[in-house]
Amino acid sequence: MKNCFTWIMVVAMQFFSLTTWAAESKELETARQLMKTMQYGEVMANTMEAGIHDYFAAKSGVMIGKLLAENEQLSEATKPEDIERQLNQRLKLLDIATAKLPEMTHTLLHNPQLIRDLDEFAANLYASHFSLDELRQLTALYASPVGKKLLQLTHTEQAAFIPLFQKWMPRWDVEMQSQLRALRDQAPE
Repeated sequence: MKNCFTWIMVVAMQFFSLTTWAAESKELETARQLMKTMQYGEVMANTMEAGIHDYFAAKSGVMIGKLLAENEQLSEATKPEDIERQLNQRLKLLDIATAKLPEMTHTLLHNPQLIRDLDEFAANLYASHFSLDELRQLTALYASPVGKKLLQLTHTEQAAFIPLFQKWMPRWDVEMQSQLRALRDQAPE
């Protein structure tokens, strides 16, 4: 779960560093209207929510495996019933967390202020990279029947990509860990 949030923060920081914030302008106001038309903040919250749920579901099996491995490594001085009790407590906590995760993430990610912040962030991004005429064209497109269909397909498409990302995330994690270890090993003392 921590890696998922770290990844989201890295992506957000990249956007911040690449974006020249738009001054209050016609472009910014038009971009804000575009975000409303696209329901950008709500869509982003839904996408993040689905990603977190899927990431946690994929990681819960790994967590159970780690719990079992930890319990196997406990000292022989520990009573078997204590080991079993600790394992059961941890598994119950994992079950509780898994059951509460949808409600917790929904509450966190569908906070009205977060939605406004996502919309404002995207509006600044769009206003910095599109002309007023282009923003008006985009707004007209997304307000049209074809644009609404495109948005719906995009939302569906994003959800469809989650299993692909789940497949690749462990590979990326292993590769990144390997590269970080290599950098650490090359670092001067």
